[in-house]
Amino acid sequence: MRALPQPDGTLRIENPDSDVFYDMGNPCLFVRFSGKGGVMHVLLTEGLHAGAWDFHLTVNGQTFRFQEGLAIGRLWKLWGRAQDLEVWLESFIAEGTPHVFQSLNLISHARESIDIRLRIQLRFSLPVPWRRRRLSDLVRWLPYALRRAHMWSEGWAKLLLPPTPRRVELLSGGLIRADGDLTLHWIPDMPPHMSSIRGKDVNLQWDLRVSPGEALQVRWALMGESADEPWSNMEAARESAARYAEWLSQAYRAGDPTLQSLFVAGLNA
Repeated sequence: MRALPQPDGTLRIENPDSDVFYDMGNPCLFVRFSGKGGVMHVLLTEGLHAGAWDFHLTVNGQTFRFQEGLAIGRLWKLWGRAQDLEVWLESFIAEGTPHVFQSLNLISHARESIDIRLRIQLRFSLPVPWRRRRLSDLVRWLPYALRRAHMWSEGWAKLLLPPTPRRVELLSGGLIRADGDLTLHWIPDMPPHMSSIRGKDVNLQWDLRVSPGEALQVRWALMGESADEPWSNMEAARESAARYAEWLSQAYRAGDPTLQSLFVAGLNA
């Protein structure tokens, strides 16, 4: 893995992997994207854990790996090519709403059809041992029960885990509804060919075939308010993120890629 600042302030990552991540946020949420295409966690400003998911792609039975990542502002793009198939995965968030979007674009340059398998594994529980969760539950209520609020200022608050959805449902078309202090919706624009749920973990799988010269797109969204109009919201968020990236790159011209990238990172902080 190597990070290369670009003249416009974009950070270009060669051969991103699981050790690479990119953070972005807005007034409603914080998201950490991985170099493998997944989302390591989504945290809402109310203090809620809104889930995480892993991204897996195989091309003609072989595991696909991205070869390049591009990061600026509220945009995280991953690119790669294998067996004459070009793959783009764009990740971005809305400017002021608790929405997270990803768009997978597959472009065939092959003379024969290409078989694709896309798997997304979602988790709406925290990846911590059950003893850690039980300890968090204990310290959440014990100061109230003992009427000793000062315990929060003595380090107890550090033991708390963020609340997670209490109930997760897998609905028709691959729609996922997670209910808790807030209701979350995870929405794909294409129904999966296989789906399963176990507790708060959901597995989705698409088996696709891309014809010679064909371009295929699969999109999904995590929406923290309403599930209405996800794709018009997605287009608006994509345009807003692109405008913001352009503003970041043009706000100051350092003349040196490293300085430009540092300035963009500082301005975006």
